Amino acid sequence: MTFKIFAGAINEAMATLAKKSLDKRYYNDPVLWAKEVLGVHLWSKQRDICDAVRDHKRVAVRSSNGVGKTHVCGVIAAWWIATRYLEDPHQTIVVVTAPSFPQIKTNLFHELNVEMSRSKESKYANGELKGDAFQPLPGKIYTSGNVAQWLSSEGAQLAIGRKPAEGDVIRTFAGIHRKNVLFIIDEAGGVSPDMFVSAERLTTNAGAKILIVGNPDRRGSEFYKVFDPKSDWYKIGISAFDTPTHTGEPCPDELLEYMPSPEWVQRNIKAWGGKDDPRVQIAIYGQFPDSDDSVFFSERIINTAEDADIDIDFTKPTILGVDLAMQGKDESRIYVNRGGKIRLLKAWPGESARKNAETIVEAIIETDANVVNIDSGGIGTPIIERMLELVAHRDDVQPFQLTYMNSSEMAPDIRRWYNMRAYWYDLLRMSMIEGEVDLDVTDDLRKQLTDINFSIWETGNRAGSLIMESKKDMRKRVGYSPDDVDAIVYSHFNPVTMLEPETEKKKYEDPLDILGGEENLPNYLALMEGTHMDLLTEYTTLEESLVDRVIAMEDLGWTKISGANFDDDGLDLS
Repeated sequence: MTFKIFAGAINEAMATLAKKSLDKRYYNDPVLWAKEVLGVHLWSKQRDICDAVRDHKRVAVRSSNGVGKTHVCGVIAAWWIATRYLEDPHQTIVVVTAPSFPQIKTNLFHELNVEMSRSKESKYANGELKGDAFQPLPGKIYTSGNVAQWLSSEGAQLAIGRKPAEGDVIRTFAGIHRKNVLFIIDEAGGVSPDMFVSAERLTTNAGAKILIVGNPDRRGSEFYKVFDPKSDWYKIGISAFDTPTHTGEPCPDELLEYMPSPEWVQRNIKAWGGKDDPRVQIAIYGQFPDSDDSVFFSERIINTAEDADIDIDFTKPTILGVDLAMQGKDESRIYVNRGGKIRLLKAWPGESARKNAETIVEAIIETDANVVNIDSGGIGTPIIERMLELVAHRDDVQPFQLTYMNSSEMAPDIRRWYNMRAYWYDLLRMSMIEGEVDLDVTDDLRKQLTDINFSIWETGNRAGSLIMESKKDMRKRVGYSPDDVDAIVYSHFNPVTMLEPETEKKKYEDPLDILGGEENLPNYLALMEGTHMDLLTEYTTLEESLVDRVIAMEDLGWTKISGANFDDDGLDLS
């Protein structure tokens, strides 16, 4: 249904909406409005947030994962617009911001779209016409470009969502002057202090409000300071143990499915090392950790690794971790791990694929590496292929295991780690805590370790899993990438730990076995003269062949043997 205002004339449908929107019962009771107009159930802590926004100027909410804080923000924003818009169409607005625009678009503005749909579909309650309580929200929501907007049918801006550029936060929202302003900051721990200043400047009049929500994952942030007992904010804390899945509070089954289950909570308390672990404090108890452990690599953990004195154990594999940089961006790094003693081996500016490959091969020869773990994202794969071409024509490279380090691949347990990047980082952190890693901590390395962020994923089947800040996001936030840390993470990972215990290594006794046996031999090879078959034999002889040098790729389940490209003889085995 579309509502239009022409020169002050309000049609009958809009009059009905006005009657309900301006009803004082709804104007001062967001919970009642949500129940009767949207037909949604809010559980007790969500109702507390609604009442707090009604009664207080500034409301701050810190919570565990899965409590529905974004949902209740969407309900409150929709209630704000519905009950104040017709009082004065040009004096009501909801301003939404978050650390990134995708968070604005896919979180709170998605919820606003849901609430709009609910308002239009809730004409019937229990199969009966709702009558005057039928109150569709006006206008339409747009989320294209880098600005999300809710516009009325007449073009009035009812809600705006933006992520201002750093250094331009205050000016971005400076032009908004309305009587009824609701300023919402989602994931408030990740926004700059200037955002809080901007919110205060937009809400100077008596009827304006500020609502900030987030996980308590960053000590020292402006969000953290808000929860100082001396601050004048109205504060709400929500734990996983407060949710209906733990208290038994009546709640529709479809909502319970989104909340943290007792099984999930107990499993992760155990998996993360107990209630004092910062991840448990953040994701389950909804509290700021008691120390600097709110950063992934705390000073305590870093100092433990710096103080460790590990002797080289030659019975353990020598592992190289290679992080590659593009030309003109950052630097490439190779770290060598000898039984837990991890040291920087090489650092060099971004080079061509061939020069990068040559540097890696020389590092393999220099260290007699048993395992080589290389970042395969971006420029990684062509460099690896060029490296294997070089290895194929050298006799001074001992056999080694090669791992394509693809950080986006699925982790062993997606309920604990969002992807392999999170899994690798967590393995390193736990080893550092246990004193199993010996690092030479420079000022640059310490800065990288303490600067990298982490969070806990909140939705879908990976809810509650650890996710590490990407290299791209960290570069955008602080101006550089964690090159040293990534290379250390790669050097720490031993791919043997991914093997099933009963896995039996595959051996090639006959060159034809590489291609699946004689019965699977491609026609073009079957028709070749003996010289080419001799070539195949030459390059698959145990101890000398490229395939034998990287045979462990097959041992670990990797079937692609890249770079076996013998141009001189016209035979391509890649």
